Amino acid sequence: MYLNQNIAYYRRLCGYTQEQLAERLGVTGQSVSKWENELSNPDISILPDLAKALGVDINSLFEETPNAPKGVQVSELSALCYDALVSLFAKAEFTFYHGEATALTSERLNKRMEALKKEFDFPLPKCAYVIDEGNPEHGSVFLSDALSFIDRSYGGADYALLFDLDKAGELLTVLGDKNARKILKVIYEKLVSEGEGGTFFSPQKLSKATSLTEDAVSAAAVKLRHVGLIDEVEKIEQAGFKKEYCTLYPKDFIFVLAILRLAYVHTSNMTCATLMYRDANNQLNYNK
Repeated sequence: MYLNQNIAYYRRLCGYTQEQLAERLGVTGQSVSKWENELSNPDISILPDLAKALGVDINSLFEETPNAPKGVQVSELSALCYDALVSLFAKAEFTFYHGEATALTSERLNKRMEALKKEFDFPLPKCAYVIDEGNPEHGSVFLSDALSFIDRSYGGADYALLFDLDKAGELLTVLGDKNARKILKVIYEKLVSEGEGGTFFSPQKLSKATSLTEDAVSAAAVKLRHVGLIDEVEKIEQAGFKKEYCTLYPKDFIFVLAILRLAYVHTSNMTCATLMYRDANNQLNYNK
């Protein structure tokens, strides 16, 4: 059954948000979110309109789309990145200790990955590793159960300019505001559980969910809007205008989570081992 992933795939091809597709079909954004997250299926009576809105025939909704990227939920990203970097660490370790003369088979790699995961399986975040390729311009990998991070060129000449970015300071200041983080937490939890369509909150709902006053919610929301982490929309209802806050893009939360995880790692008591496996001349280096 490819229906659920195809709805998301063709919706994105059309450039629609979940809310925009929902409006075309006369359903709620939450309904579209549930379809795409395989929590429910659209009623059979709506399929013709759904296919028309997405610019395909009904059969295409149920067929495999070879060019469609595999959908990944936000909640899956951490595990996927962690597994990928555990694999990278295992390969680097194998090269360091065994060189290229000994073949690294899939079976050996999988066994070492399982062993590494057990080694890393401590209460967060007692274990962290850095893979340094010898030359800062080559970059490094940071791996822990709190954060997986790779930067291929952290030693580049232009990277020092990042410390001068005013916008970076503004973003960090906003994330340092506890009330702003409370609002982001509520929106993020809804984003993970219900998709984009579930992330619309009135000031009253946010006030209740965060135990903040409406004035405190509004003040924090202004800061979050300034750095582009949420948006404010107005809807016309019978009683007048209704103001709501929502996330701009789910991908923004990936960067926020990375910043918060990194802050958590650096303010926690943990051990860090450095493994240097290749220098700039591609030679094994045991001196650091």
